[in-house]
Amino acid sequence: LNHRRNTLQKYTDYVSSGRDFPLRDFRSRHDSASEAVGYGKALMLFHMLRIRVGDQAFRDGLRKLYKERRFTKASFDDVAASLGEAADTDLSAFFSQWVERTGAPSLSLSKVETLTDSNGGKQLLIEIEQTESDAPYQLLVPVVIQLGNGETKQTLVSLKDRKQSITIEVPATALSVSVDPQFDVFRRLDPREIPSALSQGFGADQALAVLPAAADTELLNAYRQLIESWRQRQRFNLQVVLDSELDQLPSDKTVWIFGWDNRFRQTVSEQASALNATLSDNTLTIDDKRYHRNQHAVVVTSRHPANPAQTLLWLASDNINALPGLARKLPHYGKYSYLAFSGDEPENIDKGQWQVLNSPLVKVLSTQPIPPLKLKPRPALAEPAAVFSEKRMLADIHALSDESLKGRGLGSPELNKAADYIASEFKKAGLQPYDEDYFQEWRSDVAKLGSNIELKNVTGIIPGTNPLYDKQSVIVAAHYDHLGLGWPDVREGNEGKTHHGADDNASGVAVMLELARILGKSGKPERSVVFIAFTAEEAGQLGSSYYINNPATYPAKQAMAILNLDTVGRLEDKALSIFGADSASEWDPIFRGVGFVTGIKMKTNGRAFGASDHANFHEIGVPGVQFFSGVHLDYHRPTDTVEKIDGAGLVKVATVVRETTAYLTKRPQPLTSQLGQTKLPDGSQTASQGRKVSIGTVPDFDYNGEGVRLSGIVANSPAAKAGLKTGDILIAINGGSIADLRSYAEVLRKTTAGETLLIRFLRDGVTQELDVVAGKR
Repeated sequence: LNHRRNTLQKYTDYVSSGRDFPLRDFRSRHDSASEAVGYGKALMLFHMLRIRVGDQAFRDGLRKLYKERRFTKASFDDVAASLGEAADTDLSAFFSQWVERTGAPSLSLSKVETLTDSNGGKQLLIEIEQTESDAPYQLLVPVVIQLGNGETKQTLVSLKDRKQSITIEVPATALSVSVDPQFDVFRRLDPREIPSALSQGFGADQALAVLPAAADTELLNAYRQLIESWRQRQRFNLQVVLDSELDQLPSDKTVWIFGWDNRFRQTVSEQASALNATLSDNTLTIDDKRYHRNQHAVVVTSRHPANPAQTLLWLASDNINALPGLARKLPHYGKYSYLAFSGDEPENIDKGQWQVLNSPLVKVLSTQPIPPLKLKPRPALAEPAAVFSEKRMLADIHALSDESLKGRGLGSPELNKAADYIASEFKKAGLQPYDEDYFQEWRSDVAKLGSNIELKNVTGIIPGTNPLYDKQSVIVAAHYDHLGLGWPDVREGNEGKTHHGADDNASGVAVMLELARILGKSGKPERSVVFIAFTAEEAGQLGSSYYINNPATYPAKQAMAILNLDTVGRLEDKALSIFGADSASEWDPIFRGVGFVTGIKMKTNGRAFGASDHANFHEIGVPGVQFFSGVHLDYHRPTDTVEKIDGAGLVKVATVVRETTAYLTKRPQPLTSQLGQTKLPDGSQTASQGRKVSIGTVPDFDYNGEGVRLSGIVANSPAAKAGLKTGDILIAINGGSIADLRSYAEVLRKTTAGETLLIRFLRDGVTQELDVVAGKR
């Protein structure tokens, strides 16, 4: 649905009458208008064809076309003949309309009236109009009626005339009528059907750029240079004036408004306020996320208040160094309604589309609020066989987080049972053992736990097939230990309770095991894949440290990379976070490619999330990343249990890691490490003691700026009582700067319960201070 809407939006925004042409004349894409016709109209033609002939005939017709025209050129006439024969219908008029003709229909819901027949039955009289000036199209238009009994009535209406009335019987009170709510018809959209977006700014035949007279000369010149680069690249007419030269904004053209100090910024602010966005003198707030004038470049679009067919676009950055990058990047963000960037590059940190509130093809008949329209998804034409099993991964998490394993504490018999379970699954998957068996075993003294503690990593191997990559490996890892009954990190009141560790990190182990099952039976990688379940991660990454300092067949130093799965069980609809992405220059493009192939949302982040096993590999110059599904309040608590795991999210994570592994195992060159190569200290004798205090802040782990931005505050915590809020950016504690999460954690680690911390933070770009009394963790 979203892709079809974006396709129609691109056609609406970029293709004016002078830039349109028949689909049959398309040869190649050379600008946004030709893309909207050649790619977009062709996409919608096949989609409408599927609706017209039905799924079975559509499949049969395409099979026939493939069989008869394989390795030869095929025309639209050939497509029409094959699909028409399969559907036993003449499709010549359909193809003539969409292939030979320029333009697109425009639809209007001109009337909806409730009728009652002589028997008391309810009917709806619906009038749909084609409003384009050319001859009317022959269309099949979906109409959806939302009913008061919770059901929906869907029908296809055949439109042939410019204005057509239909009567539909309804079994219950009608709440709303929607025409083509899933954008199934190729048509020119009404501006009120789609959110305001950058594409309207770049697709306009004529536009006005309004610069802030109050800005200094250097900033004004930088804005003018940005505009000039757009004139040359985008080839559109963009007239430039100062805000002081206008009494009001024109309503007959698209208007770009530049700068925080622009006197017309308030016009955008008033329009955006209905869309949950607030714009002050120094801060833009969207859905509780704050972007500050002295830190970010921002773009916000809205409809013109006097003419919804026109768009206002506000672009502001006080960082002159960011403007050349914005000039290059913004034309590639056409579908978005708002954007936020940080840094000189600049880096995009947020983007989104406004919700459509007043579509003219929706008629609400109820005076009471009605629930959002929900339609059953259209079944796929073909369902590929499932690669990963959600059921198997959840079974692994059940087994590892079960009460009987008592939280998989270090040095416990239950942790050994977990190791045996993992080794057994490696064997079933066909992985080769590490040595004589799957265990790398040793004993060590562990501070505050005891002496001569038994430790073991669990390792399985898929040997590579390319002798040029002998001894090289791609490591897929996850730690399998947790906190047992509360060591080494226990919060007050949880002592002696089982810390199940379903998300942290039975989830990572489950995804690793599922990858081992799939790759172990079907994969013959060029470069070896080493699966490692590390022990003692919670005690200071002792397992990964031991592996690195005790090289075996596949030395850690010769690893291509490590892919570390740590806390990946609660993805839901969020983007998958990938930490450590600055360890190699290729990570960002790799994950952009994986996202393109899989359609899975990801966010790469160079900053470390606490410390996990991949960090030890960084110390010896081996690039590595951690996959992470998001922070939650069950972290390191007994409430981290299996019923809270998102099984569908596990499949997404496994898909991303498989694609990444497949690329790394066959990449000829090593990754370009951005790490210093220093010898890893032998940390086998000490364990991280964690911290003993908490103030109740939930950091935003995807934040890349200076300081620590807060994504949440724990209710009734010291932070909440002191007055900290979501969106605040912590920059100093007791006079010492807080550069990132690591330095923040270090301060808290040295803090004792009852100690008063003077916290300096940014809120809406303004520096503030308050005292927080640290509580027991």
